Amino acid sequence: MTRLLFFFVITYSIHFTNHTEAQSVGFKIFKKNTQIGTINGKRQIDEDSISYLVESDVMVRFIWKYERSTISSAIFKDDKLNWSRSKILVNDEVKENNSSFFEGKQYRCSTISGEKESIDMPINFTAIMMYFHEPIGLKEIYSESHLKYLNLEKIANNSYKLTLPNGDENHYHYENGKLSKANIYRSWFDLTFLPFD
Repeated sequence: MTRLLFFFVITYSIHFTNHTEAQSVGFKIFKKNTQIGTINGKRQIDEDSISYLVESDVMVRFIWKYERSTISSAIFKDDKLNWSRSKILVNDEVKENNSSFFEGKQYRCSTISGEKESIDMPINFTAIMMYFHEPIGLKEIYSESHLKYLNLEKIANNSYKLTLPNGDENHYHYENGKLSKANIYRSWFDLTFLPFD
């Protein structure tokens, strides 16, 4: 898995060098009171584009060992998504490798199984950006992973609920425009993301 991840990061880090401005974020992932992983993100501003890269690694033990690595990346030009990719490996096996690419007047989207779709509306804000920006005034967010828009609801001041296609929820909380906490609710576990100290 190390070689696979190294190849993926090198391949999709071309846009993350020699840029004029950079922003990094980092979070610890907790299951109850136990840290089980980390998230590291980088935002780079170039002359004609803004690039995002977020990597997460989780390892937990149930009856068996469960390792999950996620790499999400996106490039924006003229305030619109130009390209995105979401790749997930579980115990060294690729479970997701989805991409969106702006071509002509629409987005071409493809999944690991070869399924292809198109989106005709502009994409200005995606899920990866929620690690860096508070989604003020937005009611839906494009998911690089699900290749579709997801409903976003403001549930309190500076707090938002993102609903996934299967009904699971992610709650994001911000302070001074920065992500200060995220609660991830799943059918068989709950997680909490907290910034590095």
